[in-house]
Amino acid sequence: MKNKLIFLFFTSCFSLIHAQVKIGGAATNPHTSSILELDGGSTRGLLLPRMTTANMNAIASPAEGLMIYNTTEKTTYFRTNNEWIKSGSGSGFSLPYAGDANIGIAAFSVTNSGLSGTGIYGKANAGFGGGAGVHGDANVAGSYGIKGTGSQATGGYFNSTNKYSLVTDKGSVGFGTLSPTNAFIEVNGTNSNLTTMLLYDENPTIQFSNQTGNSGPINKGFIQLANHDLKIGTNFENQLGQFVIRTGGLDRVFVWSNGYTRIPGNAGILSRLGVGTDSATAKIEINALNTSDPAMIINDESPTIFLRNEGVDKGFVQVAGNDLKIGNPFSNTAGKVIVRTGGLDRVFVDNNGNMSIGSSQVADGYKLSVDGKVIAEELRIQNSTSWPDYVFNSDYKLLSLEETKLFIAQNNRLPGIPSACEIEKKEFLLEKCKH
Repeated sequence: MKNKLIFLFFTSCFSLIHAQVKIGGAATNPHTSSILELDGGSTRGLLLPRMTTANMNAIASPAEGLMIYNTTEKTTYFRTNNEWIKSGSGSGFSLPYAGDANIGIAAFSVTNSGLSGTGIYGKANAGFGGGAGVHGDANVAGSYGIKGTGSQATGGYFNSTNKYSLVTDKGSVGFGTLSPTNAFIEVNGTNSNLTTMLLYDENPTIQFSNQTGNSGPINKGFIQLANHDLKIGTNFENQLGQFVIRTGGLDRVFVWSNGYTRIPGNAGILSRLGVGTDSATAKIEINALNTSDPAMIINDESPTIFLRNEGVDKGFVQVAGNDLKIGNPFSNTAGKVIVRTGGLDRVFVDNNGNMSIGSSQVADGYKLSVDGKVIAEELRIQNSTSWPDYVFNSDYKLLSLEETKLFIAQNNRLPGIPSACEIEKKEFLLEKCKH
């Protein structure tokens, strides 16, 4: 009889091992997928083993899947991958949790294998002072409050319909760099083979402001693409500012709000310069039509315009004191000063100061040569040496009438007057008529 009871006991135990058990609730079978079902109704739940952090860490060889309630941290821990993982806290589910995770191991991981699903979705209620849908806080150097990565997809995406998509408070923002220490916003596109920054809009604009007014920041300067034009300058609100171009650490060009431009240094223009015109037809064209302004003013102690040919000064226009000088400088000893009218050269002055009118050839030994007729109301001749008044001296011998008559008969001309043939060959010097 004793042996039969022992056999029935072990048979019952074996049956219980493979049976499903339900505790609590209505007298129904447990769910087919469970070995143990607890039904506490609407008033009772499952109470996990409770212990402190020290007790939890003192458990010898805890099994994978073991779960306890930590009374020190007021949260639930479960055992996986040979470490305790915190699943929640007394003040709500928090990431990252207030514990330790090894390098490369996530404190919390959500995987969505769907093609268009969302791994984590955060939502904050509308209204002033609402909370954050997702909040990340990093207090250790090298850590990230929120980090997104993507190999074939977008690493991070922010969107807002009526408000701000992305707002940063303090700290630098880095694009293409993990340590944006050089500027508040630092963009590093090294070795990316991409454009560093692209602004796309109807009229993409970058505004600069260093002052705040009653209605917000005061626009001081801007860069804008307006249709096909690129605009760089100061705003209408900034009437006191100048547009300044700086190179080599020095300010080079200044443009005032009234359009006045000042270039303190040298300026070189390789193409054409138009003043008062946008279609210059010469290297420098000044158009002052329909204005009362002079086309050009040159103000200096001795204002001078040099005309240069192949790097050598060949001509100049200068005001020296009260005199206006037009001519050739010392560097041009072979050139002439030529006056042209009606498309023809009329007056010539050579490098010796000899003048020719009507011909480019200057007669040798003469200061003035005229190829044409000369008319004058008065012609005065004065010898630069002495005028021959000696003919009126008492010792001067004058020809008698008989001697004069004989001279005319023999030479067919008056004494002291050259013949027509001689005048034709050698011209006639009025100065010789003094005899």
